[in-house]
Amino acid sequence: MPLEKSRVPYARGTFGGERQASRSDAVKARAQKGSNTGAFARGWRDAGDFVSRSDGYALAQTLLLIAFAAVFFFFPGPLLFLSRTALRAGTIVCAAALLVLVVSMITLRRVIQVAPAPKEGGHLVVAGIYRWLRHPIYTAMVVLLVGLWLRQPTLATGAAAAVVIAFLNVKARYEESLLQAAFPDYAAYRARTFGVMVLR
Repeated sequence: MPLEKSRVPYARGTFGGERQASRSDAVKARAQKGSNTGAFARGWRDAGDFVSRSDGYALAQTLLLIAFAAVFFFFPGPLLFLSRTALRAGTIVCAAALLVLVVSMITLRRVIQVAPAPKEGGHLVVAGIYRWLRHPIYTAMVVLLVGLWLRQPTLATGAAAAVVIAFLNVKARYEESLLQAAFPDYAAYRARTFGVMVLR
């Protein structure tokens, strides 16, 4: 007796349709994965640009300060003038600047950092010396550079100090743009305080 062919529950067309549907689903899944990966990559790249720029300012400040120290201690050049009064004034100015620097760092405590970007989880400091000065650390650094130049008044030292002072002003402005974006009340705080070297 001839055997009756068993009937397969899935017809050839149905099986092919399922296989085609599987390929279509796989394509859609890869497309979705690619879209998610692209969005993640764009977000990561944008965050990386932000971090790299902020860290770039920190690195530039460090290198400029090292360069100034090298000029001051090793390549000062000839003195433009020699004055005991300037030497004493420079010593007093440096001492005052160091005092402001220490007080500012103590006031900032955990939110202190060299990079201009606000520290993650940080807060806007408006107490202590920051009640009057938005950038007392930068101000102290500028005053310290002036005091060091008075102690060693050379053309090379003055030029190196001028470069650092100009950079600190640029960095302060960039930092303020980041702080204003991070803290809604920064604009009001900025309006009632002084900036670098008590400039608005």
